[in-house]
Amino acid sequence: MRLNVIDMPEHWPDGNADGLVHSVYADVLNLSFDDIGHLVLDARGGTDDLPGTARIEETPGLDFRRLVVPGTHVSMRAGVLRVGGSRLTADFRNASRTVSAIEPIGIADRSLDETWWMTAWNLYLDTRSTAGFAVALDEQSSNSSLAEAIASRVRSTVPDLLSSASAGNLEHAGACLARLIGAGPGLTPSGDDFTVGFLLGLCTGSERNRQLAEHLARDCSQRSRASTDISRHYLGHAAVGRFAGSSVRLADAVVTGAGDMPTRLQTVLGAGASSGSDTAFGILCGLAVGADRPTRIVLTALQDEHLTKSMSK
Repeated sequence: MRLNVIDMPEHWPDGNADGLVHSVYADVLNLSFDDIGHLVLDARGGTDDLPGTARIEETPGLDFRRLVVPGTHVSMRAGVLRVGGSRLTADFRNASRTVSAIEPIGIADRSLDETWWMTAWNLYLDTRSTAGFAVALDEQSSNSSLAEAIASRVRSTVPDLLSSASAGNLEHAGACLARLIGAGPGLTPSGDDFTVGFLLGLCTGSERNRQLAEHLARDCSQRSRASTDISRHYLGHAAVGRFAGSSVRLADAVVTGAGDMPTRLQTVLGAGASSGSDTAFGILCGLAVGADRPTRIVLTALQDEHLTKSMSK
């Protein structure tokens, strides 16, 4: 079976390479190459330019688990990836290059415009997913014990995260993120998607927040062992300032008040069952750090007392 690769990371070198299949999922392969690093082959059909990822054209019936086992040798020769012991190949020769080291614009020495943030927050509340970390914003309890457990962790941790990050308490903020990493089901758990978004929000903020992001990102990269290997891949990229293009464009839109911000938000929200919603939630929380009104709004929205009052109205 020959797969056609749509795009690949800009930094990925040309030439021959050898490696191993690190892990196998239904529509994702995690490959580890000698002296180069990891490359994720993604057949999920998404439109986002995720860092360190090569997207494959939609292939009906494809299930990597039926074709490949972890530890299998892989080789790249003349732009074609071959998987040992199988007929599976991936053709990179016509793949475009995506910019994987995307830098948020930042707001220099300006403060966050709270009106623009509020616009984004209200749009998020109206259009967010009903799964993942967003369940913590629901006014009614879920019938799912897993959803309730996730909501409880979010409500008990995210307010502490915002407060400690705003106060510059790196140790406590890092401990809060550690409680979120690995939380939730899926290939990239909700806690990890939120964390990537939170780091991006910090990076897009003031110089002080960018310094916070630098310290917290290193800590998150070390703590990512508690999560899936695919999630560790993306947390590792976030630790060095590499984020998905659509997420960066959303964060920039909130900072600049771009007129197409609603469209950018919808693009992010469209990723996965809850990944986009969790990432957007993290971006807005990261941007709220150090901004009094946005921080208060998030804290209030996550308080059980507030939710109880809302239910009684």
